[in-house]
This record gives sequence, structure tokens and C-alpha cells, in this order.
Amino acid sequence: MKIVKVSVTFLTMLALLVSIPAVMGTGYTDVKPGSCPNPINLKSNGVVSIAVAGYNGFNGTDLSTINLDTLMVQFNANGVKNVSIERYSFEDVINDSAAPGFPCCNPITEGDGVDDLVVKVKMANLKEHIIPATTQMRVIWQVDGSDQWSGSSWDQIQVFEPPEVPKPKCSGK
Repeated sequence: MKIVKVSVTFLTMLALLVSIPAVMGTGYTDVKPGSCPNPINLKSNGVVSIAVAGYNGFNGTDLSTINLDTLMVQFNANGVKNVSIERYSFEDVINDSAAPGFPCCNPITEGDGVDDLVVKVKMANLKEHIIPATTQMRVIWQVDGSDQWSGSSWDQIQVFEPPEVPKPKCSGK
């Protein structure tokens, strides 16, 4: 009888551990969905997209629990830094079930039928803090009704600054 109680307790704990990540937010992250190795050009003036996989019944994050007013992008540059986002949307842009092992990036561009959270952050905001040694980004948030912060997994990035190329001098004819 003791073995049955231990087995039931173990299975109950295992079921809880499997369901907690969807609520707490350990879902797969894809910086610049569809690109690999996620290049971040410091001379760019646009926006960077970061997607968090929605919950598909097994993997991902339960996006309905996120307080969307608290969304931020987090990256590691001489310590962890947070940057406000420009906007967000819900789109099916990544296939979490086909995500490779971490810390690889996800070059898969077709979705999995589940909406993902896609946040956009202005390069101008990133440039204030990001440096070429920065190697990872993720999205963080607060769960509705909570003061605690949660976040998606880290995704690898490659920050670079293209060299200045002098313009050719034209000879006057």
C-alpha cells in the first residue's frame, strides 16, 4: 500500500511540474522569427521582433495569464537590462513543437496553429544599452494579479556593427 501512495504522490507532483511552466512562462522564445542566428545590426533604425510561443497543450506559455501592460524585453549586456516594448500582437509565427535544443535558434517559419505573442522593440531603445558582447534576449512580464516577474526562455543573438565603407570618389569628366 505504501508503494501505491508514493507512486500517486510522485505522479501528482510530476503533473504539477509539467503544468506550471505554461502558467509561469518558460515558453520558447524566437528573436527575429525565422532567422538564424538572429543578427542584431547596431546601425539599423527599425524594430526587432521577439516571439514567445503560445501554449499548444504541451509546450509554450499560457498567454492569457500575462499582464500585457508589463511586457519588456530583457537582454544580457554587462548584467541584465530591460527595455520597454513598442507594441505587441498575437500571430502564429513559430512552431514550438519543432524547436531545437537550446541554445540554438529556430529557423522554422511555419506556425503550429497556436497564436504566439510577438513583441516589437525599437532599435533606438536597444542601442542605448546593447553592446556587441550581448548574446541573449527574452521577453519578461508579470502574471495578472501578481507582482512577481516571469519570462520566456533566452534565445541566442549575434550583435554586430557593420564597418564604415568609404564611398568611392568619382573622378570628374
